Amino acid sequence: MSGCPRRPRTKIVCTIGPACQSEDILVQMIHCGMSVARFNFSHGTREEHGARINLVKAASRRAGRRTGLMLDTRGPEIRLGLFEGGRAHLRPGQRFVLTSRDVTGTSEIATVTYKKLPERVSKGSRILLDDGNIVLEVNEVSGEDIFTRVLNEGVISDRKKVSVPGVDLGLPALDPRDVEDIKFGASMGIDFVAASFVHTAGDVLDVRRVLEESGSSAQIIAKIESVAAVKNLDEILKASDGLMVARGDLGVEFPPEEVPLLQKMMIARANLLGKPVITATQMLESMVEKPRPTRAEASDVANAIFDGTDAVMLSAETATGLYPVEAVRVMASIALKAEESMLGGSSAGRSTWQVPQMPDEIAVPAVRCCLSSSEVAPTITEVISRAAVNASRDLRASAIVTPTESGYTARMVARFRPAVPILAVTPHEKTLGHLTLVWGVEARLAPPLSPGGFPSDAAVEILRQEGLLEDGSLVVLTAGTPVGIAGTTNMLQIRTVGDVIVKGAGIGSRPVSGIARVAMSGEEAFAKMGEGDILVAATVDRSFVPALKKAGGLVMEQGGLTSDGAVLALQLNIPAVVGASRATKVIRDGERVTLDTPRGVVYRGFAQVR
Repeated sequence: MSGCPRRPRTKIVCTIGPACQSEDILVQMIHCGMSVARFNFSHGTREEHGARINLVKAASRRAGRRTGLMLDTRGPEIRLGLFEGGRAHLRPGQRFVLTSRDVTGTSEIATVTYKKLPERVSKGSRILLDDGNIVLEVNEVSGEDIFTRVLNEGVISDRKKVSVPGVDLGLPALDPRDVEDIKFGASMGIDFVAASFVHTAGDVLDVRRVLEESGSSAQIIAKIESVAAVKNLDEILKASDGLMVARGDLGVEFPPEEVPLLQKMMIARANLLGKPVITATQMLESMVEKPRPTRAEASDVANAIFDGTDAVMLSAETATGLYPVEAVRVMASIALKAEESMLGGSSAGRSTWQVPQMPDEIAVPAVRCCLSSSEVAPTITEVISRAAVNASRDLRASAIVTPTESGYTARMVARFRPAVPILAVTPHEKTLGHLTLVWGVEARLAPPLSPGGFPSDAAVEILRQEGLLEDGSLVVLTAGTPVGIAGTTNMLQIRTVGDVIVKGAGIGSRPVSGIARVAMSGEEAFAKMGEGDILVAATVDRSFVPALKKAGGLVMEQGGLTSDGAVLALQLNIPAVVGASRATKVIRDGERVTLDTPRGVVYRGFAQVR
């Protein structure tokens, strides 16, 4: 689409709402970089979300790109009741009562929706209203009433959120509404559930149980937004499929100055396990009303990418903002510039400054610094994945190709942040959806392999047909045998993509490309040959010597390393492929060819061979 940058490796999660519930707008957002559509069930009805999910599916078909679908649960929330006139003004030092009784709110008293709140707080507890805009200190608890002192001035209104940092409120991770929402999402084919306010691994398993009972393979993204969740981060991460750094509620539960450090720590833990992590909340908040972000917001997005985040998220910017498409475009542009710096790229006509690189090849700080830790023994897949990234760098390959059942191999490759695209091919629609959240992965669907099929062959052919690989490109492939079993990656292969014309025995150790000249005699060969051309002949004798002295390479049908042609190639130090059956019939005079002499292969076109 005109005006949109190329897609960044970092994935962009966009919240869908009234501002973008148009198929045309959604198509533009997809073209500009949206990878995952988020549906926030804290707002709107199931019917509204169902209609929006169908709109995203239709827009994805039009755009020709699979978009992930994420359901964000409401989670356990405590809110205020209703106020006289819809609002009340609180002043510092005044007494204010929170009660579990049903009352109409005033500047002196308000109802809370959680009836057990008086049992959970005590003298000295701090209660935050409206995401911390008003702070209350508990002086006394009596029956159903909590007597507090207001610490700062502010206005509260109907149904504002109530938080109690550092206190276990005993709220279940899933209430009946969440269960029904998840079942609804499962029926709509969602790819992810962003589970709100999980505190323990058990909370994640409760969500998993609902998904399994609904027959859904959706992955669980645990939202870390409380003191308890941070304390139990490792167990939550092991039980879930990924993390969301939910900075809004973290900033209520923790002092604001601690949130950046928590962000870095959580991203690092997710990186080490190769699980996708989303950085969320107020990333481009000013773009709700303005067409350009602040400089601080641009720095925030870039630094999350430097930290190692897989995805960055837009909330109100796309759900209710005035500039949903522009917000995605700006986010993608910031991500691209950050990635160029991190991965060693540059932009024409712009600064080519790079983030200082460590001697190690790994771009993600946590993985680079801690990979050698004995905390977790590496799997075969992890070792193969790291080798694939190293090979792609050393050989200057065009891509890393990963045929995959579950997406695990692609995730393991992505954790090392290679400078080349990660091209995944899978026979499973569910895996295609899951990979929409993984950094740097471009995935395509493939039919299941027939028995005895070789996964890399099928993957390369599909990617060629999709235009993601060009003939002549050098690629690094990872695959596993036996085929069709997840987690069996055990093979690394380097190959050139292209149309193999003939095969034979190679002479020499260097590949060569040139224009093919088919000749049946030495005289014809000398007349046709230009400097560096490739001689193609049925057989060669000493009458071909004048032509061979101009040749860049030789392809000969006659076999045998002691034949005249083979001996002449050795004497003249000419790369050659001999024993190439029917070469003079299948190679067209004047076409471009490449000789891969170490492998004894002749490719059509100028191929990237090393």
